[in-house]
Amino acid sequence: MKINFDLLGVDNSADTVINPREIFSLLPKKDPIYNYPRDVQTEVWNKWFDSRDNEYNVIKMNTGSGKTIVGLLILKSCLNEGKGPAVYVVLDPYLVSQVIEEANKLGIEVTNDEESISFKKSQAILVINVYKLFNGKSVFGVLEKNIQIGSIIIDDAHACLDITESQFTMEIPYSTAEYSKLYGIFKGALTEQYHTGILELEAQSPTVNMLVPYWSWQDNIKQVTEILFEAFRRAEEDYKNGKQNKDYDSLRFSWHLLKNCLPLCSCVFGSDKIEISPKCVPILSIPSFVDCKRKIFMTATLADDSILVSHFNVAPDKINAVITPESSDDIGDRMILIPQELNPDIKDDDIKVFLKEKSKKHNVVVIVPSRYRSDYWRDSCDLLLTSSNLQEGNDFVLCILVF
Repeated sequence: MKINFDLLGVDNSADTVINPREIFSLLPKKDPIYNYPRDVQTEVWNKWFDSRDNEYNVIKMNTGSGKTIVGLLILKSCLNEGKGPAVYVVLDPYLVSQVIEEANKLGIEVTNDEESISFKKSQAILVINVYKLFNGKSVFGVLEKNIQIGSIIIDDAHACLDITESQFTMEIPYSTAEYSKLYGIFKGALTEQYHTGILELEAQSPTVNMLVPYWSWQDNIKQVTEILFEAFRRAEEDYKNGKQNKDYDSLRFSWHLLKNCLPLCSCVFGSDKIEISPKCVPILSIPSFVDCKRKIFMTATLADDSILVSHFNVAPDKINAVITPESSDDIGDRMILIPQELNPDIKDDDIKVFLKEKSKKHNVVVIVPSRYRSDYWRDSCDLLLTSSNLQEGNDFVLCILVF
């Protein structure tokens, strides 16, 4: 039998105390770089601790102020207090890996597997991206609770709000039979509304968007529901038989989220697709989230808190006391310059040459909106990054991020 002497004398106080600041000090395996927390982190922990029993808390901290550490210690506090299981939600898989890396340096147990026994026993924090929680096939359950959540943090809530809204939007591509069927139903009402728009729609103008009048939508909602349900049923059957059609992916993933609130949705015809979306996100479709007793929204740029009411069902009187640090003196200055706004004669080639020269001494990142645009920079970059290999860019000088 082998004896692990490393375990002798180890204090488990970090698993029993509930004040996040105290937990930070007692973590036995944290990296030496975490000698002391920043003042802003301590301020936020103390304010949250005083209001931790609120169902909703909003925390606003500047980017670069250690927001991830704050969130991890808050959820660790919730676990110690018996308010688990705990879930940390971020925007995308890359940020999941970042949070896990940060937790490992702190010595806090985390997992990205929702089936993990440690997570279900409230011993480890589950770190996931927002798509896994909010979609029509959520592993947490849609219209029923599959996985219990006791405490949850939505990090970068301002960005997650946009993702959540898109998840609750159904898209019907122009190439599908359902587009033609729905167009046949609403063509008369759309023509009465704006005849020129119909001409542009049928000419497939990329800029035209036509909203179905609400009275016409209500009058035909039964027929619309039957068309969408039949398409969903057929798409599910095809998927099970290995005949997946990507044109129906949006329908497959949004049907269960929207099927009970279709009469409350708006329908917009475009030349490339139909979009069906609710005016307010029916978050009640995800009961694991709704029933969670501690919901913490962390953000740096959320200017309008009322969007939490429409998207996450937060009671208006619960978002008044926003938790913020008293100061942000540790945040560096930032300057944003737009060269071609200052001098219209500057060409893209001039900027490319300038940045390539600067990259010899400084880290340079070029962010472009599409793969097509990235082709222009390809001959100048040292590394081309996409969402699939974003983490590889940490140590390179000149990078192009493609979103």
